[in-house]
Amino acid sequence: MLKPLLISLATLLAPATFTYAHVTTAMVAPADRIATAREVIANMQAAVAKGDADAYLALVDRAEHEWWHEQKAWAKDIAAKTPTAITITPGDDWTIGTFSDLPSVEVSLTWVWTPQADERVAAPQPKEDEQEPAQPRERELTFRGRFIERDGGLLYAGEAWQLVQREGVIVAFDPGLETAANAAAEAFAKIRADVEAELDVLGGPISTRTQRIKLYGSMRHLQHSIYPSYVFPLSGWNEPDESIKAVSRPDATEKSFIALLAHEYGHVASFELGPKANSMPWWILEGIAELMVDRHDENLAMRSRDQVKKWVKEDAMTPLAELADFEKVPLKLHGRVYRQGHDMMRFVTRHYGKADRNSWLRAMSSGESIEAAAQRELTESWDDVQAAWRSEIEQDLAAVPAEVPAEAPAGATGEPAKK
Repeated sequence: MLKPLLISLATLLAPATFTYAHVTTAMVAPADRIATAREVIANMQAAVAKGDADAYLALVDRAEHEWWHEQKAWAKDIAAKTPTAITITPGDDWTIGTFSDLPSVEVSLTWVWTPQADERVAAPQPKEDEQEPAQPRERELTFRGRFIERDGGLLYAGEAWQLVQREGVIVAFDPGLETAANAAAEAFAKIRADVEAELDVLGGPISTRTQRIKLYGSMRHLQHSIYPSYVFPLSGWNEPDESIKAVSRPDATEKSFIALLAHEYGHVASFELGPKANSMPWWILEGIAELMVDRHDENLAMRSRDQVKKWVKEDAMTPLAELADFEKVPLKLHGRVYRQGHDMMRFVTRHYGKADRNSWLRAMSSGESIEAAAQRELTESWDDVQAAWRSEIEQDLAAVPAEVPAEAPAGATGEPAKK
């Protein structure tokens, strides 16, 4: 999704230079353009309220590849999980100008919506004077939105971001996050080649692609950018053809971005393995991403192994098959997706080697089942692979008792939810 301030990609300066891209603005917008924007906003609200994905997307600008794919996912969500209430209210701070040489108008947008209840999250407890559980809480968010004129009409183009550009990366960010944006750009340059090499995609199309990263000043904004029903806590997100998204503090440093971007770019690289990569089991997708963090966090592997040893000792391991579908895994098990997935992917790498591991991943990314891919690429049945992993954990447990907190952190990046 996107955010405030006046910027244009066309005016970005040379790589390795921090810059704001500017649009030409005037503080008083012509009445006709304001009226048109108000109509677009009203139609957006009506489409969301009805769960009409097609009507909503007809109001969205399609020029930026990642934005368009993000909005398609957003629209799919409103059709499947239509908010029970929604208002989108423009402020009084209208400005007009041009963006990418096209007429544009900007204004603060306040979104107020109530998501449908999610069965993966424990229902809120009823208040003492209520007989039924409380309804999902109303959510509110304000950011500055942009509308671009095309073919005589205005289209919603998301937030009016500020931007930082480096070679191979553009970081879009909320006002006040310019220091963090520069740090993120520098961190990305340091993790990029290693991630691509680990998954054998270095030198492919991904290596020359400009990666987009979006930094949000609040988790609420990041959640809203994913889709309106998203309520799980998280610090980062990535899906095929979308930007890497992350929550950031104003004082975030390059070091603080290394693990998070290694994890998220691990997702980006894994989607290069085949057309059905994102259909691999969720624990594999997160396990791959956590593997990319290993070289930057020397304690992550130990934390994952200590946690799974604890679960084995307590006979509380969750079958991997129950951690495969993001849409079905309950929130209380999200941490296991990361820890069990990471430990299993490390086991596969150690015992079969990086080349066979990646061949196994490519086979699944081309549509093979996990069982068929294991038999062909790892030359063992999937049941045998799992049994060997369990046996190794038990041997490790017998040698050194596990000492970990009652529940370890969900992910190296601090994201207990998706991607």
